[in-house]
Amino acid sequence: MAYLPIEPVDLGAGMAGNATEWSTLIDNHAFVYSATSPPIATAQTNIQVASGAGVVTVAEIIVPQNEDNEAIRVLLRWSAGGGGGTATCECDLSDDSYTTNDTASTTTTSATETDGLVSIPLSSPNTAGSSTPRTLRVKLSIDTGTATITAICVHYAAATAATGTLASGFQGHHSGWYTSGQPVPSEVCSRLMDAPALVASDRPVGLVTVIDDIEAGGSRARHSTSSTALVSPFFPPADWGWRKYRIAVRISRDGTVSAHSATVFLGPYEFTTTATGLTQWTQLMDGKLMQDYQGIVGLAVTGGTGNVYLNTLQIMREPAA
Repeated sequence: MAYLPIEPVDLGAGMAGNATEWSTLIDNHAFVYSATSPPIATAQTNIQVASGAGVVTVAEIIVPQNEDNEAIRVLLRWSAGGGGGTATCECDLSDDSYTTNDTASTTTTSATETDGLVSIPLSSPNTAGSSTPRTLRVKLSIDTGTATITAICVHYAAATAATGTLASGFQGHHSGWYTSGQPVPSEVCSRLMDAPALVASDRPVGLVTVIDDIEAGGSRARHSTSSTALVSPFFPPADWGWRKYRIAVRISRDGTVSAHSATVFLGPYEFTTTATGLTQWTQLMDGKLMQDYQGIVGLAVTGGTGNVYLNTLQIMREPAA
């Protein structure tokens, strides 16, 4: 292993920069960056769009951090049934004001379920990190028959790190780190030690996800109520230590509903919104507290008649700073 003085500013005698052991550490450093691809959101769905409906926004998903601007991949399990039509899934990733908007799409003509992939290259970095998370919008259409999505998984498309210091703080290695016959600087050792935490901070992990068709109504909606109900229980995964969590919900309504609410119970905390669309909160808590309680989403109609729907629920682990 490399020699690491107590003070990173000190340069001490260590193994040579071209030693086999040192080269292995450098290669591992690069692999950690290019292979870390945690899920942002993954869920079974019941999304359907029939011909004649046009291009329909069927799901909205929060994508925080990613200051290094890695591409986003949307994996689908889907089909184009009932008429030999061509289904198209278009995904765009933007902020809520569409100041920036990156779009990609894919198609299928398979009447039986098949896998689909939409890979979205990003044109500009999310410099604000998680203070203004990007929103991923999934849009579906078909020319004949019915397009159906039964599962969605969203994750980062990890790639080789660029040389130099990146927006996340990760420093890609360069040829100087392999210098023949030269001692290994302790500052470079520090960069290697910091790398995993920096990668993890820039690619938050989705812990709980519920995705329902935004346009689903009646019996096809999986999480809805016309009065007051605890509509979506879930079990938070085991976690450890004090961490920051992002909670996001999207709700919609129909009929003459004029007042409604959604409440997420996570650990010992409650998060309530009365707004349609996406609402987000962040909370610092002990991971053990989160797993000691069963999570629940409650919906309520408090004015007018009709239904309130839970379209999206996301609970994500984020960096604390």
